[in-house]
Amino acid sequence: MTLSVKGLFTQKQDLVTQIQSDRERRKKGDEPVLFTVQGQSTTELNGQFVHSQIFIDVLLRIKPNQVDKDEFIARCNKTFKENDSELAIVKEFNKKYSPDRALWWYTRESFVYRMLNKALRVQNTDVLFLFRFFIVDLQQQLSNHRCSSPVRLYRGQMMSKDEVQILRNSIGQFISINSFLSTSVDRFVALRFLKDDSDDLEQVLFEIDADPSVKPGIRCCV
Repeated sequence: MTLSVKGLFTQKQDLVTQIQSDRERRKKGDEPVLFTVQGQSTTELNGQFVHSQIFIDVLLRIKPNQVDKDEFIARCNKTFKENDSELAIVKEFNKKYSPDRALWWYTRESFVYRMLNKALRVQNTDVLFLFRFFIVDLQQQLSNHRCSSPVRLYRGQMMSKDEVQILRNSIGQFISINSFLSTSVDRFVALRFLKDDSDDLEQVLFEIDADPSVKPGIRCCV
């Protein structure tokens, strides 16, 4: 077994700060999954891409109800039955969640963010269906914060060599990121989320020109 030393700290607060920073980097690194479109006409669209877009569109059209939330909470209680800290957050979510707090819950370090993004990454339709009430609320809140003018955004991302190669092979094609993606208007903030290259991961800086007049997709400022 090989041990890796991340740093030496003599002050407790310095250690806490570093742990928080590493956790945020890991959280950012979990987000995107890339699907390429083989060409630029609808007759050449990648089947997986089309399926994921249609499935999300169907979820957004289903009117949520209290039963949806109850089923979701039951699934969470079963998933985290041996994790007291997460069960406490599940209980809090069940008691205090409201549609206007969807964005707050998504950005909080908790099971909500991790479960939803994992389900989006691997296209777990069962979990996404349970999440449908939350996805509807989240999309509505994001729409309410939609950017009113074009903006350049940045995102620092550690990606596998295979993912980087997919990007290189996709120049001139459409790419869909199949999850909610957080970015920054500050290039240097995005660069902070990049760690040193390793045998498995490479540094990637996304530079995105987001135009709110282009659909589909929501670009919001929060």
